[in-house]
Amino acid sequence: MHQPKEIYSKNLFFAFFVCVLALMIFLSPNFYSANTQYNAGTLPNYNSSPTGQPAASFSATTTLTEKAETLTKATATVKIISNSTNNVTSFGSGVAIADEGYLVTNYHVICSVSSNPSAYSITLDMTINDTFTEDVPAKLLWHNAGLDVAILKSEQTFDVYANMANRWIDSTNPLKVAEEIWTLGTPYETELFGTFSKGTISSSNPRVGLTQVEASHYVHNYLIQHDAPISNGSSGGGLFDLNGNLVGLNTCGKVSSSNKDANGLFFAVPIYPVMLAIDKVISGEKNNTPYTTPLLGVQGYDKDFEQNFGSNYALEINGMYLTNVTETSDAYLQGLRKDDIIVGVGNYDCLNKNDSSYFAVDRSYDLSYALLHYKSGDTVSLFYENENGSHRILVKLG
Repeated sequence: MHQPKEIYSKNLFFAFFVCVLALMIFLSPNFYSANTQYNAGTLPNYNSSPTGQPAASFSATTTLTEKAETLTKATATVKIISNSTNNVTSFGSGVAIADEGYLVTNYHVICSVSSNPSAYSITLDMTINDTFTEDVPAKLLWHNAGLDVAILKSEQTFDVYANMANRWIDSTNPLKVAEEIWTLGTPYETELFGTFSKGTISSSNPRVGLTQVEASHYVHNYLIQHDAPISNGSSGGGLFDLNGNLVGLNTCGKVSSSNKDANGLFFAVPIYPVMLAIDKVISGEKNNTPYTTPLLGVQGYDKDFEQNFGSNYALEINGMYLTNVTETSDAYLQGLRKDDIIVGVGNYDCLNKNDSSYFAVDRSYDLSYALLHYKSGDTVSLFYENENGSHRILVKLG
């Protein structure tokens, strides 16, 4: 059963989040305020599904009850099934984001399917023609572990799907403290499908977290903090604003080891990475050419990681500090090396940070998000720094 990842601060004793997939996976992430500048690059103008059908829309007189009742039809319980026993090994939540059965959830909900597709499969509990329907087969189309998002496709079409909103980062309409939000998901047990909860945005600052999923560590730099109650199984469920627009996916909650010191502390990953990927994922699925996230072939860490979770507190500049560059990658062939610091990405003809396509890489999340603007085989301008100064190279993405 998927639980919101438990988190702890420097002032609390450590706590463990238990994500039960095929096995018990113990997560021990921390969450802190991020002293970062918002940086989401160029967001897409996403007003309707790539399939041409409009998302659910509401008038000024539509009540919250009516919005929740409508978008419950866009909600799913995402169940992970053991192919050997046909039993449910874990579950989370999901929300439809395009016509023809496309939906989104957290990566950690489906990570066992991603890593071992022969052993596990996905089924959905969802509404079809106003009828609650169980065990609808679905397939995994795309995922990004670092951003904790995944896109699935159901064998059946949802009655409606949610509109994704350009909000929170580099937005003319950002989420604000005390703004009311609400959630839909399947907390605690599958029988609680379509559970509604309501709360407010708790902070205008992005939050930072470190998680471990299947032996890999991920830094989440831009989490949305809110106080709408979520619980086991809520992971991947929709976080909506009062207009009924999808702004994030509920991902984790914060508790202390005594369960007494932390209440109303919940976090969601933002939805805008999915907005960049969905057109490419649908196009790839329809053309039988699956979309994969383009890669640089690098590993590293950022200032958020070191200041909050690491041992080196002396990092001064923003950027992605590289711990490894794959020798077979074009980035390595063009001169990128361990200990270099990636500070920006741009189009092929981008010459400096004043170019309209320049995307500042302040944190590791920024690099993951920037690469979604491109596809494998594209050549990008990569900007990095080291002891010899500032550099620009052209790199072909893998």
